[in-house]
Amino acid sequence: MIEKTQYKSEKEWQEAWRQKFDSEPPKITLKARTRTPDLQMKDEMSKLQTAAARTCYSPRVVEASEITDNQMMNILAQTYNGGHHTVFQHDHFTFGLEGISRQFVWSVLHDHPFSNSEQSSQRSVRLDEPRYLAPKFKSEKASEIYRQAMLDAWQSYRDIAAALNPIAQEEYLKIFPGRRTDLEKRTESPGREKKARNVERSAEKKAIEVARYVVPISAMTQMLHTVSGLVLARLYRLSDMPGAEDESHMILGRMVNLVAEVEPLLAYRFDNPITADELLEHKTIAEFSKRRESLDYASQYARDFDQDMDGKPTKLVGWMENAEKIVASAVRAQVGALESQLSDADAIDLILNPAKNRQLADKLNLTHTAKLSRALGMVTYTWKTKMSHTGDSQAQRHRMTPGAKPLLELVIPAEPDYEMPALIKTAPENIKEMYHAAMERAWNARNRLIELGESVEHANYVLPNATSLRYYETADFLNFNHKMKMRTCLNAQEEIWRSSLIQIRDVQARHPLLGRYLGPPCYTRHLAKTPPVCPEGAHFCGIPMWRALDGEEKYSLDSFYDKRKI
Repeated sequence: MIEKTQYKSEKEWQEAWRQKFDSEPPKITLKARTRTPDLQMKDEMSKLQTAAARTCYSPRVVEASEITDNQMMNILAQTYNGGHHTVFQHDHFTFGLEGISRQFVWSVLHDHPFSNSEQSSQRSVRLDEPRYLAPKFKSEKASEIYRQAMLDAWQSYRDIAAALNPIAQEEYLKIFPGRRTDLEKRTESPGREKKARNVERSAEKKAIEVARYVVPISAMTQMLHTVSGLVLARLYRLSDMPGAEDESHMILGRMVNLVAEVEPLLAYRFDNPITADELLEHKTIAEFSKRRESLDYASQYARDFDQDMDGKPTKLVGWMENAEKIVASAVRAQVGALESQLSDADAIDLILNPAKNRQLADKLNLTHTAKLSRALGMVTYTWKTKMSHTGDSQAQRHRMTPGAKPLLELVIPAEPDYEMPALIKTAPENIKEMYHAAMERAWNARNRLIELGESVEHANYVLPNATSLRYYETADFLNFNHKMKMRTCLNAQEEIWRSSLIQIRDVQARHPLLGRYLGPPCYTRHLAKTPPVCPEGAHFCGIPMWRALDGEEKYSLDSFYDKRKI
């Protein structure tokens, strides 16, 4: 357990940061925390936790104000050391994090299900100036290679965004043909001019959404991030995990320092980080690195992973053959019905047909809380998936469909290995060449840094958002259903939309009763007769996809698989 904060002041922490990084320290602030009604109470969260523990053995709710210091110290030590940790989930902390890398977010903050974040989106926010995390390298030559890689990446981002802008605008106008008139007649009235600017902004967003694939994973971001005290203790305990080790150690240490300033006894209970040489992940990296003579081993693994994917980004590799029978049986058990009274088809239709279960169309996503829909959580599916770093960063938002993500120190090949958005694939050759050249430059910089003796972890910060990740992911049908609803909307990022559509078809091919109603929110709301059919308001994608349910094939999800570009 820590007996004092790691750094005595923010200034001391910033000095320690500058020993490890050339970039300026991130801004880390504690924005909010759980409070008791008695704002003057000392150690209020620790006393609330103690009261929670005592309530378990009391005929009434024990008040935090009743807790003595002696009770607090003895009871919390006993519950913490005994592994009875639910009492430590009653306190939550919200942090402002500014100037942290996207690799740290992907590798640490979002690589588990027990947190909540609102993060600045590269899909919507233009990255005007190079802002990136810069590790402190061993030589000036390595530092210069890294700096130049960052400048090159941002220049590629600007060039590709500018080149794609007119193409994205044409694709946008195919969806909203009536808005072409606003552009052509923009000078006729202030209203026309405003609409024309809206068209241009929408096209620009689509262009930068694609151009961001060349931005490095060291790019800085900002977010509000909320965790419980227990989750923060776990993250701190594992803050020397590989992936973004130095950054993680410093940032999580500072977050703990901020908690210690307001709840010293809470931070006192946090165990010190497990050292890198004791972590299984570091031992594994060291062992597997010794077995390989070059970076080329990762290329062979990538080829082996991809060879049975049939050119698709995701493939179903595990499922329960009798999934429909299990779900239907679970429903029958809930209502006390015989199979002769409630068939498999009728039981599944009862909970999945929005016309019968209108709760499915509720904006609050009630499936975890409603009783009958929990039967959908009884069956699972597993896919092997290949997706870009930035695409997976979107997928991580679905915290209840977890994946076993790769250790980047071991799986990045020596040659460029990246994903390409549809708008690039169909763009003129000069834009494709710009994209490929950006990838070549990034990998060349990474390989040169490693050749100079820099750590693979630090060299990986130059990798682009487009970097291919390969992993296995699993979802129970309840959470899969929600993810598919969100990610098959045409407003969803194109890469994850395409992968989600394949996963829907995988389920429908094996379990048609379960897969029948899978689709975007407008499907559910149309069948439930819940207005408005599209819940996105001004962000309506422009295509009435729900008409496919009424037999209009041109609006089907499949019809857009090959032609969707933005």
